[in-house]
Amino acid sequence: MNSSFKIKDGSGKSFNLTTNGKLLNEAGEIAGAWTTGTNNQILIQGNPDTSGNIPSPVQIPVFWRFNEKNQFCLLDRNQAVMLNFNTFDQDLFPNYEVRDARLRIRPEGKGGDFEFFIGGDWSLNDQHLLTFTANGIASTLDGILADNNSRFTYRFFDKDLAEISNRLTFAGRWDKEVVDGELHLRFFYKSAGSTEKVFELPGKMVVERGTNQFRYVYNKENSTFGITLLGFLKVSENFEITYVIDNQQSNEGGQLVEKTTFVLQAVFHGNQFDGDLTLALTKNNNEPGNYLLSLTGEYTGIMGQTQVMVGFKFSQVRNGQKVTTKVGIGGSILWKNGQVFYQLSVNQNQIELMLGLHIKLSDGASADARLNLQTVNGQVKSISFLFNVTF
Repeated sequence: MNSSFKIKDGSGKSFNLTTNGKLLNEAGEIAGAWTTGTNNQILIQGNPDTSGNIPSPVQIPVFWRFNEKNQFCLLDRNQAVMLNFNTFDQDLFPNYEVRDARLRIRPEGKGGDFEFFIGGDWSLNDQHLLTFTANGIASTLDGILADNNSRFTYRFFDKDLAEISNRLTFAGRWDKEVVDGELHLRFFYKSAGSTEKVFELPGKMVVERGTNQFRYVYNKENSTFGITLLGFLKVSENFEITYVIDNQQSNEGGQLVEKTTFVLQAVFHGNQFDGDLTLALTKNNNEPGNYLLSLTGEYTGIMGQTQVMVGFKFSQVRNGQKVTTKVGIGGSILWKNGQVFYQLSVNQNQIELMLGLHIKLSDGASADARLNLQTVNGQVKSISFLFNVTF
């Protein structure tokens, strides 16, 4: 069923339009079509007359906005509501998407044949409310920013009919900025004319426990939401974090998320080798900040080029396969006051973490010089066990 609505031009002439993009005459017959123009006005094009002449299109200035119930409305030149697309027909529920940052409306649902576009500006506030401003009229969508496949997807619901939901997915790329040790996430999205605009995200980035994927998280109405940035995590011996965000495409093959690489400098955080590997991002002066990222895994022993090293082993799932990575922690084993420590540098200061029962020594030297440890009195011992690894 095609629902219709009436609209008047500046002279008061009335036009009968349908939600599937048709112009009807007084007899209810199709007499033309309508769409929207570059300034978001309604454009009405009548059918050619019997001589084949095409009448000049009629342009009617209008306004558009979402109301407080997340329902999209057509407003007249006085900003009075003429049509609520969510409520005009109980059998039809509109679908909303974005293409090149323009709002695409299908009045008769996702499977409808007719669609039109409204251009405007987008912004995201500290409460994760999405604002759309078209022709100076701002409207706010109250929804959630959430996705498990790296996409900047905003999901919202009709507040009268919660089962009616839509999602707006913006195509673009992720970017980060570290300011005085604080990690800030941004999303640059593509708009018309191949230009880029940016969403500044007020939440926090974490490493998701168990998966070791970067995840953007925030709290809203006593619940936690976020976006998992699917990618590959690497950590160097000096705790430089590299995270490569995977490319993501739409079902039609269009690129929704560009492949992007984050590089972060961090230092070891904590006073023991136990549990997760927690790293603190460094400030501009290279001192440790308060922004912490924790990797899920376990400490292990690693044979380095010149010595045995304390390492950390963690896993990720890549293309359906579990991939395990081992990283050596830059430092050295030392004997001090009858105890064995691991000494590493944090912000040009040397810290010493006791190895305790995590290490076992045997008397005498090993044929592999990397396993040998010289005590204070000159006695040589060999490392036979370190973090569940026997040498």
